[in-house]
Amino acid sequence: MKKIYHLKSCSTCVKIIKTLELPSDVILQDIKSEAITPEQLEELHKLSGSYEALFSKRAQRYKTLGLKDKNLTEKDFKNYILEHYTFLSRPVLIYNDQIFIGNSAKTVEAAKKAEKERCSAILGCEEAKGNSSLANHLAFNTEMSVEDAKQTLSAAAQPAVGATTQGAAAEVAPTQTAATVNPFEQAMGSTQNPNVGADGENADAQQKPGSSLLASYRLAAGRDLT
Repeated sequence: MKKIYHLKSCSTCVKIIKTLELPSDVILQDIKSEAITPEQLEELHKLSGSYEALFSKRAQRYKTLGLKDKNLTEKDFKNYILEHYTFLSRPVLIYNDQIFIGNSAKTVEAAKKAEKERCSAILGCEEAKGNSSLANHLAFNTEMSVEDAKQTLSAAAQPAVGATTQGAAAEVAPTQTAATVNPFEQAMGSTQNPNVGADGENADAQQKPGSSLLASYRLAAGRDLT
């Protein structure tokens, strides 16, 4: 998953997003116009390890409410973040199951480094050899993890089973040519049986009895018996 929780009106957030040069498929959620949900906050909590790590002590409301002088618990941090968007330390970037919180230079560099390492690992893996175009696509146009990218590259290198089977069958199956056809059988197969009427006489007046059989034999023997 690639997602950034940010404040659209915050110039620092805008600058960081441009600096990261993330792919176009990254989801941007403006926490002012689209408040973070309890489910989303729970997801951030699982990745960060605590609600306090997500809580911004730079928010003006932190001072005006006198929260500095209070002993806040994890439950308090969670409730304040859900209560007002300014309590979320921003931006928060989720990138391939990693989380980067805040706008410090260290956090920004860590996020950039993580993406570079992922791309380098995909492009430099053994499975990418001979299929650089697919490796480049997986590295720069998808959020695929290194392990998933390796599996995809490995699968792409395997020949299709159906194609291999059909190719082998085509090589094994004999091709029947005109030279392998028995001329006598061919001639006999094309010979029409006499059309015998009720009185036992041949209804084909122009065809002499036995003429078709003789013709067939001549074709098979290669000589004229008449």
